[in-house]
Amino acid sequence: MIQKLNITRQNVLLPVGKAHRLRAATTIMFCLMLVSSFKSMAQTIEPKFQSVFILGIARKVNWTSGSGNFRIGVIGKNNALIKELTNIASSKKLNDRTIKVEQLGSVSEANSQDIIFLAKSNSGQLKTLLNKVGTNTLVMTAYPKAISGGSHLNFLMKGNKVCFELNKTALEKTNLKFSDALTKLALIVK
Repeated sequence: MIQKLNITRQNVLLPVGKAHRLRAATTIMFCLMLVSSFKSMAQTIEPKFQSVFILGIARKVNWTSGSGNFRIGVIGKNNALIKELTNIASSKKLNDRTIKVEQLGSVSEANSQDIIFLAKSNSGQLKTLLNKVGTNTLVMTAYPKAISGGSHLNFLMKGNKVCFELNKTALEKTNLKFSDALTKLALIVK
C-alpha cells in the first residue's frame, strides 16, 4: 500500500526565525574573518616574494661598478620588506660583496645604493629619485603605473603570481646590463 506524504513547512525542520538568522550571521562573520585573514597572510607573504625577487634579479644584472658592500636602500614604510631582505642578506653575498639593507627616510638619503626600492607610500617622489640617483643604481617599485613614471623595474600581481615589468628605455640610460633571460621573464617590457 502506497501512502501519500503530506510535506508542509510545519512537519519539515527548516531553519526559521532567530536561530536561522543567528546561524546565517555567524556563517557570514566566519567567512569575512577567513577572507580578512587571507588578506593579512598575503601582506606578510608578499615581502618574502619581493625580497627573493629583488635579490634574484640583482644576480641577473651585470653591475659595472662594485666594490665594498652591495647596498639595497628601501625608501618608505616597508618594515616587512626590510626584515625579509635583511634575513636573506645575512646569509648571502652578491658577487663576493656583502649585502647591506638600509632604511631610507626619504629620497634625500639616497646616495650610491646599488638598488633602491621605492615604496608606494613615497610614489610621488619617483621623479626626484630618478634625477638624484646615478647610472649605477637600479630603481625598483611595486605599484601601478610606476613603469610609465620612469621606474626601472616594477613588481605586480597577476592573479596569484608575483611578476615584474621592465622599463628598457629607462634602463638604457643606466650603466646596468640585464641578462637576456631576465628580460624574457618580464611580463611587460617598455
